[in-house]
Amino acid sequence: MFPCILSYYDPDTDNFVWASENPKKFLVEKLNELREAKLGSGNPPSLFTEENAESIFNMLDPCEKASITVDRYCHALETMGLTKYSRTPPGADEDNIKKEDYLKEAVQGLRGIASTYKQP
Repeated sequence: MFPCILSYYDPDTDNFVWASENPKKFLVEKLNELREAKLGSGNPPSLFTEENAESIFNMLDPCEKASITVDRYCHALETMGLTKYSRTPPGADEDNIKKEDYLKEAVQGLRGIASTYKQP
């Protein structure tokens, strides 16, 4: 690549725009979601969804026990970029975090990092 083109190339932006077959429509939808969230009528857009969080959990629970260890819980949340989450969720003292508790924390954290503005 030429240096002038390389300076404009951002892999994160490239992945965001090309996450859809119709990038313009995709960006318009995300901007509308952001506006609705700012007005309080929706959740902020995020590239990670609850389904993604559930997929990560399922990979960490290959025996399908519907629970994971605290280490795996922390690793899964940090994989999604979450840094502020409960380090001692229900079940932590038994080293047995239930899927529902993990998903609740993941969704709450994803909404928090997806908000690009302060809530009123």
